[in-house]
Order: sequence, then C-alpha cells, then structure tokens
Amino acid sequence: MNGTTLTESLYFNDEVVACLVTSLVFRRPLAECLFWLWELHSSIDTILDGVCVIYLLFYTSSPIILEKYVRTKLEAYHTGRNIVDIACVIANLRVTKPDPLAYLIHYYYVNTEDFPPTHVAFIEPPTDVPHPLVPLWRALHMKSPRNIGYYLNISVQKAGYTAVKEFLVSNSKWQFPSYVPMFVGEDSCSLAALCARFIRGVPISRREVIQPVPKARVAEINRLYEPRGEALITRLNRTRAHPVYSPLLPGQYDRLDLNSDDLTGHVAESWYVWASESRLWRARNAARPLKKNFYLNKEELLGLKNPIGSSALALYASPEEFCHAALDSWLASCSASLKIG
Repeated sequence: MNGTTLTESLYFNDEVVACLVTSLVFRRPLAECLFWLWELHSSIDTILDGVCVIYLLFYTSSPIILEKYVRTKLEAYHTGRNIVDIACVIANLRVTKPDPLAYLIHYYYVNTEDFPPTHVAFIEPPTDVPHPLVPLWRALHMKSPRNIGYYLNISVQKAGYTAVKEFLVSNSKWQFPSYVPMFVGEDSCSLAALCARFIRGVPISRREVIQPVPKARVAEINRLYEPRGEALITRLNRTRAHPVYSPLLPGQYDRLDLNSDDLTGHVAESWYVWASESRLWRARNAARPLKKNFYLNKEELLGLKNPIGSSALALYASPEEFCHAALDSWLASCSASLKIG
C-alpha cells in the first residue's frame, strides 16, 4: 500500500500506463489514446522513457521510416518538452500494426521464477558463440518467448548486459542503429527488443505514410486539462473522461494490494498521500502545501462520471491472451476504418 501512486485526475498510475498501452495496441479512437497520454504526462517525469519502452516492446520490428520518425520526435521532445511531439509518436504508433514478440520475451524475462523454461532442443551452435550464451542462442532459434525470456535473464547474470547486447547485435540481420540507448540505456526492454529483431530478421523497408496529429484534437485535450479555478470534485468530474479499460494486460497493480471492499473510502482518505508525487500535484503542493486533513467525500467520488475504484480490476489470464485480443482488435478497427472510408 505504501507504494500506491495516483495521477493528476486520481487514476491509479499503473493503470493509466496500462490503458495507454492498451489504447495503442487495440487501436482505440485517437481521442482516447491522447487522453491517456496527457494524463500520464501530467503525472510523471519519465514520459519519454515510457514511450520508448512502448515502442521497444510492441513496435520494434516496424518499418525503418517509422523508427526514424519516432527518433526525430522523441529527440525534439527531449530538447523542447513539447507534448505535441510525443502526441505525434502516439498517433503513428496507433495506426501501426503491433508486434508483441518483444513484450512476451520481456514478460518472461522478469517472471523467470514463475515460468521456468520448457524443453530446449539440442542445436549445435557455431564455435564463436560464447559458452554462457549457448542456451540463449538455442532458445532464439526455437523462437519461444518463454524460453528466450528465461535464458536472456540467465545470460545477463552470467555474462553481463554489455556482452549479451553485443552478441545480439552482431548476430542480427537488423543493422539499422536504434535510438533507444540515448534514452533508456542498459534496460531489459532493449534486450527483449534485440531478441525480437534477431528472430524477425531484416527490417521492413516499405514506405509508410506518416500521419500528423489533428490540431483540433490537441486543442480539445488541452482544454480538458487547463486550470479553471474550480473545486477539485468539479475538476475530477470534467477530467476523468474515460473509464479504465477492462481487462488490462497481466501485471502487478497497486489496486490489488488494497482493500477492494472499500476502495473508494481508501482513496477519499489517502488521495493526498498517493497523489503527492504526481508531477502537477507536486508542483501545486510546492506553491501551496496541501492540508493533510483534506478529505474528499466518498459519496461524491462514487457519483463521479467514472467513479474511482467502482469496479474490481480484471486482468487477462496470460500475456498471450492479451496479445491475441490486441491483434484481433487492431485488425477489426482497420476493417471498420476501411468500410467507413
């Protein structure tokens, strides 16, 4: 419970991250994608790293032109801190078919204790494969995300991050340099993405049309978040524009550690503690400290358009189930767009 954090509009922070991912890979309406982006950007200082991770785990085998565009926009945001640059990335990821292979590899990388490897067929490796990396090399050739994630973790422990990264890069047909180390550095998501590229082979080189973000959408979301000197409960009724998706991708969520029988009561009593590290709440608190006895009425919270904690948190049973649902939704959305057009 001590690690619980809330966002600008008092969503659970980890659920907003999951909703942003879901909105993209499910190809939800652009307005929803931008809403979750703005909510997260208003709440954390690491939005750049977060978008990099989403790209790594779900779009790392996308066409080269998209990676160049993403790199340009993220560098622009890194310099100018204009959220519209990130919005341009989000808009183009949304219309790009996701490839969740790196996500699956990373999921099993961080959950090795719960998912030991299945049988790895004996394949004689080339003589230049370092001995500690032989199990990883075999798993890569079997193309099993579960086994790759497990042996990637073991390889990093035995040989070190740098040795594993250099091995993956040197043995991959994907020679186009990645922008990722500029922002993420030594990160397990980068290794999972390199494994996915190892399996996928050469990058896609087809031409893609880069889509700008409609100015009307940006203006609309900016109006939603502009300060109006109104009561907190009034602002929440306005800014909590979308409910949390259900189900969400598998993971550990703050809500699961709380008493679900009276979750709204918990939020009413403790929101100022849970929101104190959120970026804009932190800035307001520095300018005018919050009263520690500040209390949001439980009945008012339950009466919100999208009440806080009004329903139990549902999760997909497995990462594979989430990925299958995402791809089905993405393709269905594409088909619907073609019919409308």
